[in-house]
Amino acid sequence: MKIRTQLIISIVIFCSALLIIAATMLMTDQQVSQLNRQQELVTNIELGAGELGYLSNDFILYNEKHQLDRWSSKYAEFSDDISKLSVNTPEQQVLVNNIKASQQRLKSVFDDVVLTLQDENQVLYSSDDKAYIQISWSRLAVQTRSILFDASRLSQMLEEQENHVKQTNNMIIMSLLGAFGAFILLDYWLVFGGVIKSIGDLKAGTKIIGSGNLDHTIKARKVDEISELADAFNEMTTRLKNVTASKADLEREIAERKDAEEALRESEEKFRSAFANAAIGFAMAAPDGRFVDANPAYCMITGYSIEELRTQMIRNLIHPDDLEENMRLIDRMLTGEIPDFVIENRYFRKDGTFVWVRKSVSVVRNAEGAPQWIISLIENITERKLADERLKEAKDQAELYVDLMGHDINNMNHSATGYLELALDTLKMEGNLRPDDKLLLEKPIQALINSSRLIDNVRKLQKLMTQGIKTRPVDLHQIFEELGRLSYYKGERDVTINIPPVPHYRVEANELLSDVFNNLISNAIKHSDGAKSLIIDVRVEPVIEDGRSYYKCTVEDNGPGIPDAVKDKIFYRFQRGDTKAHGKGLGLFLVRTLVEGYQGKVWAEDRVPGDHTKGVRFIVMLPAVEK
Repeated sequence: MKIRTQLIISIVIFCSALLIIAATMLMTDQQVSQLNRQQELVTNIELGAGELGYLSNDFILYNEKHQLDRWSSKYAEFSDDISKLSVNTPEQQVLVNNIKASQQRLKSVFDDVVLTLQDENQVLYSSDDKAYIQISWSRLAVQTRSILFDASRLSQMLEEQENHVKQTNNMIIMSLLGAFGAFILLDYWLVFGGVIKSIGDLKAGTKIIGSGNLDHTIKARKVDEISELADAFNEMTTRLKNVTASKADLEREIAERKDAEEALRESEEKFRSAFANAAIGFAMAAPDGRFVDANPAYCMITGYSIEELRTQMIRNLIHPDDLEENMRLIDRMLTGEIPDFVIENRYFRKDGTFVWVRKSVSVVRNAEGAPQWIISLIENITERKLADERLKEAKDQAELYVDLMGHDINNMNHSATGYLELALDTLKMEGNLRPDDKLLLEKPIQALINSSRLIDNVRKLQKLMTQGIKTRPVDLHQIFEELGRLSYYKGERDVTINIPPVPHYRVEANELLSDVFNNLISNAIKHSDGAKSLIIDVRVEPVIEDGRSYYKCTVEDNGPGIPDAVKDKIFYRFQRGDTKAHGKGLGLFLVRTLVEGYQGKVWAEDRVPGDHTKGVRFIVMLPAVEK
């Protein structure tokens, strides 16, 4: 604590003590004054009681009206003095109550005497009259003495209370003076004793520093003005030590600077070597686009020499079709909107031809943050661009062939299927259809149907891979209503498909959603065992998962099922369940591709948990359209 703060605290405490003493004395004076006033009232009451007794005797003896008037006037003064009594203790209040009671009794006795002596001409000289006078005097004297006794006792109590108040006040004042004196002594011992010791430490420290020991530190005993002075001495010593640094330190600093300059020179040489021998083009340009420097690779890509490039602007080399986008990005970079950018565009060479380059552009700013250089790194990607174009052309041509072949093969499959079904129906009608002949006709019909479905799935997958999946709200009621009207080739299988009415649930999907459930139902029929009846159940219910609304679509059957080891693989290309049917697994791959494109989920599980031989259940989770 600083000396000034300690002094302020001492003054505040001193003033507070004085204020407390003054307040205590003032309160004591007020209490003493109030007690004195009460004592004066008690004295007046004593005198009034005596005078009332005297006036009562005169009235009894002479029965004169002016004596009655004097008694009434004096009684009024006497009553007023009693009403002004105000005491603090219960004992005093008891005496006041006694005085008031005696006052009332005195008034009552005197009023009885007055009523008896109403006849002004009546003189009491008979023996009975003398007895009445004696009794009245005695009654009045008793009340008067009672008042005098209680008043005397009350006066004594008030005097004792006054003395007690004065003694208490004196004790408080002496205690405050004693505490303040102790504080003054303690403050002197702490403040002034500490100051003297701190000054001694400061003096000894300055002698040590003056002798040449610049490593010495003056330690302060506490935080005050002397400690600030010690800190100033220590700071001065530190600065003096720095100013008088040794020659070895200066030489070491010079050597370090030379080493740094040598390292910088080597770094610049490495940069220059990398700049000159880099396989990619490197160029520097001013913020206005004028070339300043370029490496040999940049010159080779553009066909210009370094001297010729310095006469060119960046915009002069860029193909007109690519110029606007390039300049827009450069402007955004120079204004600080973006730090850098990468772009592929065409550059004109000196011979008039153009090359495709992949260009990475950044900006170097000065100390004020203003653009100083534009740095360009370019790589010749002409061969890659040409290869990409050839690949795209080949892909487009292959897609055209796939489309044409798929269309033609589908037509041929439909024709062959029609002829085979016609032959099958004709033999049935003629009664010439043998069981072996029927099997020989149904097998190619099923193969042709599978072939058409495979081609259809391939074409849809090819479309999805090239165009992507775009979704819109789709009504599940309409999808399943159309699904119920479709017919499936069942051969001799006993197949039951249960599709109950579905409410107008709306999901995020597209027109290919019906293919999802069509493939799942066809897959169940195709993979079933013809020896027993096949039952396919379809259900839809709304669910909430991870806080999002879905519609859970279930397609389950009582077919041969899918082993656990295969369940995770059937939705990928060229995978299928353990079944006697042939195929390449594109149906379920198409299902997964579509459902995931709708931001949904699809998986397979056992219809009877733990027993895959009891059939399979496919679960399709489709995101609901938010209302």
